[in-house]
Amino acid sequence: MGSEAFTSHGVIAAATGFAGRIELHETVVRIERTGVVAHILELLGFEGATGESIVPIDSISGFNIVEGIFLPSLLILQTAGGPTPTGDVRHDGFLWNSVFMSFHDNRDFMTLLESLETRLSERREAVRMSGPVLTMAPKPDRGLIGSEEP
Repeated sequence: MGSEAFTSHGVIAAATGFAGRIELHETVVRIERTGVVAHILELLGFEGATGESIVPIDSISGFNIVEGIFLPSLLILQTAGGPTPTGDVRHDGFLWNSVFMSFHDNRDFMTLLESLETRLSERREAVRMSGPVLTMAPKPDRGLIGSEEP
């Protein structure tokens, strides 16, 4: 699914960070690693510094924010079958399910994460409520105890 399928009017929440942008849509999260910083990092040999990832909301189980020392904080989406973070921000920042946050103002990220958490909670509740329904099979009518049929 290319970026032409996404338009700004379909964005529920968005945040721009150090080397990319993350957008929350109705059914997916789009991570776009573009811009001057991403291209400079790619030239410096950081594999995965540029690119785009589309993550279905149904596959997201949670998210982590990893604090960096010299780099900005890192937002990592946890997905079933997704890459396991190593704890090294220099490596994890270029995984397909992560995006660097901003150095100074991350209010847009917090707004996006609140909206994402609301969506995840709604989906969990819908799954919980749509669980298997147990029904009792009807018992055959045997009449009164001790009655005899002619």
